[in-house]
Amino acid sequence: MWTIYVLSETTTADAARLLGVSQRHVNRMVADGQLDVVRKVAGANLLDPASVQRLVQTVKNRGRVWSESTSWAALALLSGQQGAWLAPSQITRLKHRLRRMDADDVQYFTRKRAHTRRFRLTPGARDRFIGEVVATGTTALEHGKELREFELSSARRNVEGYVLEEAIESLVEEFSMVHDPEGNVILRGVTIGDAFIGNTAPVAAVAVDLMDSLDIGERAAGRRVLERLLQG
Repeated sequence: MWTIYVLSETTTADAARLLGVSQRHVNRMVADGQLDVVRKVAGANLLDPASVQRLVQTVKNRGRVWSESTSWAALALLSGQQGAWLAPSQITRLKHRLRRMDADDVQYFTRKRAHTRRFRLTPGARDRFIGEVVATGTTALEHGKELREFELSSARRNVEGYVLEEAIESLVEEFSMVHDPEGNVILRGVTIGDAFIGNTAPVAAVAVDLMDSLDIGERAAGRRVLERLLQG
């Protein structure tokens, strides 16, 4: 069993030890957006321990994670949608792979689905900001439909949503947000806009994002729904 230390910052060496990988691999995870940097000291990254813990919960020796396009095709298929940006032969192979997977596998292989950043937003701008993103995680539960499926409270918490990478800079400027590893906005940048229909992420994506949570109840709800989707 892994031993998790609650710290305000985590070094790349500590993250490498917890994840069972090299420091070079940790730096690649940082570049891919899988780990959040709190600050740099003498050129060295100090990481947000919560982002390290989320990866520790999911990492197994399963092989190379999927690209963003494959990740979103898988999540779309599980949600009853089409991954039209992949070739038909790729879709067929992906369906075969999904039939052999469990929820933890899907969580692992779709880790590159987005580049995650965290910001601080003034509470008064919350409702207006939600209208600018594709809601996911606990924010998606406020829209009603997913609330029934996940059986979680719709209490107003952090804002979590997807947005096109090219739109992030303008959003940050418009809402005067500042980067904050403990901020109340979890923004997930993507390059595949076709993955989204409406203002809520596909249900499989909501489930995987909940599985990334440090809250036990949210993780369990996400896993339960994703397992049901896989069985279907």
